[in-house]
Amino acid sequence: MAGFSDGERERIRAALLDAGSELFARYGLDKTTVGELADAAGIATGSFYTFFDSKERLYYEVLMERAEDAFARMTAAVEAADGPESGTRAFLREAIAIVEEDPLIRNLVYGNERERLLRAISDEEIEATKERKVALLAPYVERWQDEGVVRSGDPETLALAVQSAGFVVAHRDEFGSEEEYEAVRDALVDLVAAGLASP
Repeated sequence: MAGFSDGERERIRAALLDAGSELFARYGLDKTTVGELADAAGIATGSFYTFFDSKERLYYEVLMERAEDAFARMTAAVEAADGPESGTRAFLREAIAIVEEDPLIRNLVYGNERERLLRAISDEEIEATKERKVALLAPYVERWQDEGVVRSGDPETLALAVQSAGFVVAHRDEFGSEEEYEAVRDALVDLVAAGLASP
């Protein structure tokens, strides 16, 4: 990275991540330009590519930072609960709240940004992301199975089945009202949690 000192590279990379976090959340991947990202970091547009191959790559890096915080919140929700049903319910409520609250993550769930992102990252990164997601809940399912308090089955499959209930957020606009969406969302969370906790 000729032309930048180590300290400058570190500062610019952090500035690009901050700019990406703000601009992608506000405008989405499509409407955010490399020029806007570079301007926000105080560099020339061409210099952006010294740090990231594409704006999709920057988007992925921003998402990974946010994912760590989200994963910590979901894990803490399970840990604070007192059993499999309440733990699953707390996990799902937290996961859904994260998507509802975070425009960047919401854009990924709702829009076409997922496909663009998948084209910009390696198969190994896709697999690592899936494994990290599975590892959020699967160990708890396995432990609860050992205790005989949840249904039998492959822990990873059950964990992914539980997590898929979070995609109800992607259909939020299809309900007649916000109240209807919230009622369906809450009922789904309760049904999934009760279903898992039926040994």
